[in-house]
Amino acid sequence: MSRLFEVIVDDETIIEPSTGRQFRIVFDITLDFGGAASYAEINIYNITNDTVQKAFKKGSIIGFKAGYVDNIDFIFKGSIVNIFREREGASIVTRIIARSHTETLTNINQTLGKNAKLTAIIKACADGMGYPLIIKESDFANAQNYPRGYVLNGDPRVYMDELSKANNFDYVITNGRLIVTPKNAVRNGDLFVVSRYTGMEGIPIITETGVDVNMRLNPKINIGGRFKVESEFASFNFSNIYFQDVPAQAGKGIYKVQRLSHSGDSWGDNWSSTITGFKF
Repeated sequence: MSRLFEVIVDDETIIEPSTGRQFRIVFDITLDFGGAASYAEINIYNITNDTVQKAFKKGSIIGFKAGYVDNIDFIFKGSIVNIFREREGASIVTRIIARSHTETLTNINQTLGKNAKLTAIIKACADGMGYPLIIKESDFANAQNYPRGYVLNGDPRVYMDELSKANNFDYVITNGRLIVTPKNAVRNGDLFVVSRYTGMEGIPIITETGVDVNMRLNPKINIGGRFKVESEFASFNFSNIYFQDVPAQAGKGIYKVQRLSHSGDSWGDNWSSTITGFKF
């Protein structure tokens, strides 16, 4: 199965997907609800300094697609923070460091009136950040209103941090969107099955809070989505495994994608997604 990738900067395709031998590219991308932002390190081999200066600039929006001929999509979109030129043996490596948000956000200055809804406050923060909001209103139907209203005057991310702690929800900025889900809920979408038939690599590791599992790179996996693992074998990693009785059903059930990492080497063997799921 042919692996593909594409690099886009400020809406211009810099490296097109090709089923032939492409540039060598090595990448690590991490999306984590706990971290709010998503991060990328993309190393491109043996492109000229002239190309680098023309195509890659600090502050530019870089999009990175990866996958296979029948399944390629964005796995990262964010702002270039740093660009380094390094030597690795006989190769020159252009190392691009990017994150899903920029530090030049405009401070928000908005007051929501009496009985302000939590979702309205979150929407105001998303607007202040400049990101479209992905949220299910029904997930917050029982959230308490703010009877005295809510004043937003400053960095909207600071308010999102405060709101998430007070109201028990997760959020992350990824692929140019602000995604919000309660800790006990998941995003819309079909249940994804991770098994040897869908590209699972190795065996899952069952932990006290959930599961860690590797699979062939799949851009369709969504942070905050649902999945289950089907595997005849599993490894267990419990802090007190010598004293704790591990139930026979450990590892069975539905999980929420809490952390998602994509890594790959277009000239090597690695082309994988690593999922950390919390029991749902």
